[in-house]
Formats: sequence, structure tokens, C-alpha cells
Amino acid sequence: DSKTTLPQARDVLQMSITEYRIPLPLTLEEFERGQLFTMTSISKEERSNIVILENTTFSNEKGEGTFSHKTLKLHRNFPDWVTRLLPASALEIEEKSWNMFPYTKTIYFIKTRWKSVYFKITVTTIHQNDAGTSENIHNLNTRDLDRRVVEFIDIANDSPSQWADMKEIPATFSFKRENEAENRGPLRSDWIETTKPMMCAYKLVELDFRLPGNFMEAKATQFAREVIRGTFLRTHAQTYCWMNQWYDLSLEDIKKSDDALCQSISKTQDGKKSKERGRKKLFSGLRSKL
Repeated sequence: DSKTTLPQARDVLQMSITEYRIPLPLTLEEFERGQLFTMTSISKEERSNIVILENTTFSNEKGEGTFSHKTLKLHRNFPDWVTRLLPASALEIEEKSWNMFPYTKTIYFIKTRWKSVYFKITVTTIHQNDAGTSENIHNLNTRDLDRRVVEFIDIANDSPSQWADMKEIPATFSFKRENEAENRGPLRSDWIETTKPMMCAYKLVELDFRLPGNFMEAKATQFAREVIRGTFLRTHAQTYCWMNQWYDLSLEDIKKSDDALCQSISKTQDGKKSKERGRKKLFSGLRSKL
């Protein structure tokens, strides 16, 4: 079934393959807590644009994990040329995610078929205790290795425009504790070579866009790459810079907060559905009397 079987990416030559390597001055255990805290915090801000279809646990031969299925309403996140080209239904992205940390897999796709438009992004992530030095952690075959492009994301030295609204930025943020071994930052220009602890998120991104005309397809692919890189940079920078908020929380505490948020979003959705059913029943009754 869809929860226990992790889907395989389609084997097509047209698909672009980019492996993003994102080093962080954290242990794997710290990052698991920090990442979940960050994703939960972002979901709280974006809850009006999220529809939770399923959120449950699963198990397979690799172990136990969490499966989620959501609809993301991203109309306001697309540039004008996209919103003019596609109908609103094609701007709602389906997200299916399997989390078996340190392994995760997430697939984004358009559920609604519209003309010749096809959209799918598969993100496979392996987290490991190194600085991004594993050359084929995803065990790609020779053909895919030749097509793969490797990009490093440096949270301290990459400076995107979105830093403007962040209270803390990685290059200047510091985390201080009584136990000096727990201290982090500020990150120097050579922090990846000199900092401990160190872990890396290896994100293999397979992009498959099919749009009318080669120009539109190339433009959409370039836009997606920019969004993906910017999102990875920002969320991992936030995980590091929000250490003061999550460091003393246990993984169970953060999971409870995430579960509570999912339940709250689901109740809001149920309430909206109930009101809609009530309106339809009222209008149906009015029409029968006319």
C-alpha cells in the first residue's frame, strides 16, 4: 500500500537530477529534533494553505516511520507568468512524504491533469555524520551519476535576499551553554572544514516537468530549481538559528506539538466541510420551495 511502499522515481532521461549537500554544525540527533521543530513552526504560519489528507505511522522492512499526504495551496507563491498559464486547480500541489529518519522521501505533484502539463518533484534525503564528502550516498547507477549535478549549500556564506526578515542569520548566530562542548557559532568562512560536530543532508532532487513548448518547460524548470535551492537554504538556516527554541525539547515533545497542530488543522477542515454541507442543504431546501 502507499504508506508502506516507498515509490521509485520514474526512469526517464528527460528528468534532471541535482544532489544538494547541506552541511550543518549539528549531530544527527540534534538535527532530527531541530528539523521537526522548524517544519512544525513553518506549518503553523502556513496552516491556512495546508490541507491534511492523511497523517499516520507505517512500518516496512526498513523499520518504522511517518507517512503524510497533504495538499499545498501555493497560488500566491507562483510568479505571474505561471498563474496566467495554468488554472487554479493546477496550482495546488499534492505532497506525499515518508519519514524514516535519517532517510526521508517526499514527492510533489499536480493531482489535476490539465492539457499536456505534467509536474513531479521527488526529493530523497539521507542524513549522515560527515561534511558532504560521501560521493555516492544514494547509490546511483553510472548513467544517473553522469547526469547528476552536485551543489553545496553553505548556510553561513550563501546570502539570499530572504535573510532580511530573519532575526538571526547563520554567519553571526551563536549558541552558548554552560557546557562549552555544546557551544556553536559564530560560523567562520571556513566553518565546514573546522567545525565539530558536523552532519550533512544529502538531498537528491529529481525534477520532471512537461509543459507546452521547450521554452516554457525550461523556464519552469529553472524557476523550480531556484525555489528548491532557496527553500533548502532557508529552512536549514532556520533550524540552526532557532537552536535556542528547540535545543532543550525532547523529540517526543516536538512530535506531540506537531501531532496537535495536525489535529487542529484537521478539525478546522472538518468545520469548513460541515458549514459547506449546511449551506448546500439550505440552498437545496430553498430551491425545492421555489
